[in-house]
Amino acid sequence: MNFNMSDNNRKQPREYMEMAIEVMKNSLHENRKDKSSPLVGAVLVFPNGTVDTACRGEFREGDHAEYTVLDKKNRSKNITGSWLFATLEPCAPGSRNAPKLSCSERIVNARVSEVWFGIEDPDPKVDHHGIEYLESYGIIVHQFDKDLHKEIEKFNEDFLKGAHRRKKEAIAFKLNKTGVLNAKAEKTKLEDLSLEALQKFLDKSKSNLKINSPEFIDELLQMELIEYDEKLKANIPTGNAILLFGKQPRLKFPQSAVKTKVDFGNGETDVQSFDDALVLIPEKVEAWVKTVIPESFDRSSFGRSKIPSFPIEVIDEVLINAIIHRDYGIDGAKVQLEITPDKIVVKSPGKPSSPNKARRLTKFYCNLYKP
Repeated sequence: MNFNMSDNNRKQPREYMEMAIEVMKNSLHENRKDKSSPLVGAVLVFPNGTVDTACRGEFREGDHAEYTVLDKKNRSKNITGSWLFATLEPCAPGSRNAPKLSCSERIVNARVSEVWFGIEDPDPKVDHHGIEYLESYGIIVHQFDKDLHKEIEKFNEDFLKGAHRRKKEAIAFKLNKTGVLNAKAEKTKLEDLSLEALQKFLDKSKSNLKINSPEFIDELLQMELIEYDEKLKANIPTGNAILLFGKQPRLKFPQSAVKTKVDFGNGETDVQSFDDALVLIPEKVEAWVKTVIPESFDRSSFGRSKIPSFPIEVIDEVLINAIIHRDYGIDGAKVQLEITPDKIVVKSPGKPSSPNKARRLTKFYCNLYKP
């Protein structure tokens, strides 16, 4: 690990990582019905070696740990050059309602020199953007030692499940509108959209709107998933709408399918092609993966449960990233999921979005090796 130890008063980073995890456990649960809040611990290490800590909700329900330690506890101090350790990726600009500043902005304003974070926040409002913002301002960013991640994830299980679910729901908002897609969406009509896919979108969004209601049509217009055609005097789907909700998206976009293949290692293989609307594909692929990945038994307790040999959640997240970020302007190229006895490979056509850093590249072309 590369870090600046010019001030010998500070201890090794590992000690502050462990301290942040212990502080995290004191976080206060919030009374929220819409989603679970994370448990977060933060440790601020001054250049002279002194330390201050904070956990989420320490002074007031909902207050972020970084905000508490930087602003509530040390606003009047010059903390330039300090280190900050947080068990969760600091939230990104735009993730909080104005006029609130995000934690990453507060860290930059405080002139913290280096940041260590425990695990990435998969919520679509953050999803690595907090890290990118810090790095864009020259702050050196590290991640906690890998063996510490599981403990943080264990205490944040409910939050992470919700964050991953919200990431799936954000597919509709992350696909970029392009001229190529919308040119190929010509000669389509609203009846070409799948009622199942549209209802899935409404259910996942926890919306009370009804399909084909004026309010829902207006929402699709605002999201640029449909547009009004002056010649036809009617609303027509955009290319993104066909990809997301189309009954047969491959008629317009043959490259939109997800191709899967499993090699069982005994000469037998299984090949599938998922041609559905994109909002339906992740769950269908996940169900298929569960049928082909071998399982083992967990006998660590009196009960006995089956656990997959590969982490389903990781496969799911990488596949969703591939679907979201692939270049749909490339004809004939499909997202591919290949499973063999010793590895899983997810391929996404086109180049990943900038910046092309190793941490981001793993979300577009990943080899997940069996431990």
